[in-house]
Amino acid sequence: MRRRELCRWLGVGGVASATGCLGTRGRRTADATGSTDGTGSGATAADWPTFGFDGRHSGVNDAGDGPRTDAVAWRGIGYAPTVLCAPTVRDGTVYVGSAANAVHAFDATTGEERWSSPTTSYVETAPTVVDGTVYTADADGVVFALGTDGERRWTFETNTNLHSSAVAVHEGTLFVGTAGTMPAVASGDTDGSKAGTALALDTATGARQWTYTGPTDWFTGPAVGGGRVYFGNHDGSVVALDPATGAELWTWDGGGEHAGVLAPPAYADGTVYVGVHVDGRLVALDAASGTLRWETDLRASNVKSSPAVDDDRVYVAATGSEATDYDAPGESTPTPTPRETSDDGAAGMPTVDVSGSVFALSRNGGDIEWRYETDHDFRSSPAVVDDRVYIGGGDRFLALSRADGAEQWHVSVDDFVESSPAVAGGRAYIGSADGHLYCIGE
Repeated sequence: MRRRELCRWLGVGGVASATGCLGTRGRRTADATGSTDGTGSGATAADWPTFGFDGRHSGVNDAGDGPRTDAVAWRGIGYAPTVLCAPTVRDGTVYVGSAANAVHAFDATTGEERWSSPTTSYVETAPTVVDGTVYTADADGVVFALGTDGERRWTFETNTNLHSSAVAVHEGTLFVGTAGTMPAVASGDTDGSKAGTALALDTATGARQWTYTGPTDWFTGPAVGGGRVYFGNHDGSVVALDPATGAELWTWDGGGEHAGVLAPPAYADGTVYVGVHVDGRLVALDAASGTLRWETDLRASNVKSSPAVDDDRVYVAATGSEATDYDAPGESTPTPTPRETSDDGAAGMPTVDVSGSVFALSRNGGDIEWRYETDHDFRSSPAVVDDRVYIGGGDRFLALSRADGAEQWHVSVDDFVESSPAVAGGRAYIGSADGHLYCIGE
């Protein structure tokens, strides 16, 4: 097991129904020129070509179709130690990386593996498929451009670790967030060798266009929108850069040791939405200036989820390790009471059960409109398609009502789900730590 994979396993932990209609929904899909998906990819309603559906990481495709059943149509891979990577779908092919040190391509309908391309380390960065090229990266910091036949077109070695769940492509440029050069550890120590970089590479050749170096810590995957590219950082900040030059346009500081941005931001209509880890907040920032528009305390100790954003709401998942007390209207489940249990390893010290929640908040002000709660954590980001919210949590893949958060069905798997789903063509695709890629749908 490589050092990054070992540290990943050591450090993964962390400890009502709305009335009325959903409102008018925008058509979150691309036209023939690809002008609305943020990637210039020309993606259709039957595709999910990048993490969060588009370069903005909106996580929403209202023109698409999701599964209406909990049936497992097929399973792929099966021999990998884990599949943390979010899959993507383009032109009838599913692309995903795994801890088998490879990128895989499957027939979206039959599950037949079309090819597997080796990498230098495990892959948790979701492939982005644009104009016949598959872009991804592995944990050892190598960026790959592959043809849709699996043949390598170019590689770029960042000479850093790479721990982000997404890359983004915009107007011939590939944006990548990296970690530092020192091995990952489960402590809070930071120094210059742990400082990450934000990179811009030419999509045709892999040539570096610019580099932005962070002060102390790791960068998330980027989101693109409003003429800027946005990166979160594990130090709790968000930075907006000029996509052409890498010049810093603004930085927002989330609050030091009790903050941390672990998942890619999402951009929508002049606002950047960010989940803040550790102190459990969702924040909305003005995309032009970085000023705080609103923030909502989710009363959770762990936010590893990227928000999904439609015309009316923001959807995000969080995990808490203590009792919550929400004043949200129409909660879909009652607020739990923490249960104290004997912990033999801590001389009888009480422990509190971990619970996870999926939230729907209003875009205008961040009010909690509904909450789905369960007894496991969430490390996945939601995909919103038609009238459902799809997400992985604990050892399950869930379909929730978009209107009120009520569970429609779930599929149980053999280990935890950290992968975020891709939803396209009436099916959902998601990876699991049991080493499989799952296809859900008839």
